[in-house]
Amino acid sequence: MYIMGALLRHGSDQQKQHYLPQIAAGLRLQAFGVTEPASGSDTGSIKTTAERRGDEYVVNGQKIWTSRAEHSDLMLLLARTTPKEKVGKHTEGLSLFLLDMRQAAA
Repeated sequence: MYIMGALLRHGSDQQKQHYLPQIAAGLRLQAFGVTEPASGSDTGSIKTTAERRGDEYVVNGQKIWTSRAEHSDLMLLLARTTPKEKVGKHTEGLSLFLLDMRQAAA
């Protein structure tokens, strides 16, 4: 439910063209990586960062209690792309990443 809504509302045309047919064909998608050891589910306090390096992002951090991760093909991962001290509200500077768990397992 998380991935479909986020993909439909915020995904690029390329992501939609790639993933929507796979989802319709039965791609498993349940995981949402938010919770962290020090911040729990307080999204404004997460420490996981994502830094852009060329065409890719490098993610550093730790997630816990990621429900159904071992049974999912895709995961939404929440990470801070702008340091908390450089934003006006603690909820700004956060980004969602769509991870293909099948690639991570390979």
